[in-house]
Amino acid sequence: MQTYLKQHINKKTLLGWVVVFFVLLLFGDSLLPIIGHLFHVLIEVAESAIEHLLEAVFGLSPRQAQMVLFYSWLLITIYLTWQLLRKAYFAVLDLYAAAMTRWQAWVESPKMVAWFRGMMMLSVFSASVYLFT
Repeated sequence: MQTYLKQHINKKTLLGWVVVFFVLLLFGDSLLPIIGHLFHVLIEVAESAIEHLLEAVFGLSPRQAQMVLFYSWLLITIYLTWQLLRKAYFAVLDLYAAAMTRWQAWVESPKMVAWFRGMMMLSVFSASVYLFT
């Protein structure tokens, strides 16, 4: 991971990300709604242009163009969500397999076996002392 960071992120990029992080940390409550509103306006402008294009090219009514655009966006959103969730699922599976491998190696290590034996002896001794008192 560290070699990846050294290869792909230079000092200026890292400084930029740090500045962006602190600006969002300090002013995020006011900046994020503004950014979201601008993004929404851009999407509305693009949708309006596409609707007018559909009306002009295919001779659709405004309502028909809206319906075509809605269902097109719906299918694209479903497809992209499916791909994203699929990718996230397989990433989690890989992480789980790596964690289980590391866990098995840790549990089967001689140091862990000795520690576990010591804890079991201490717990048996403690239980015995508790029962005899």
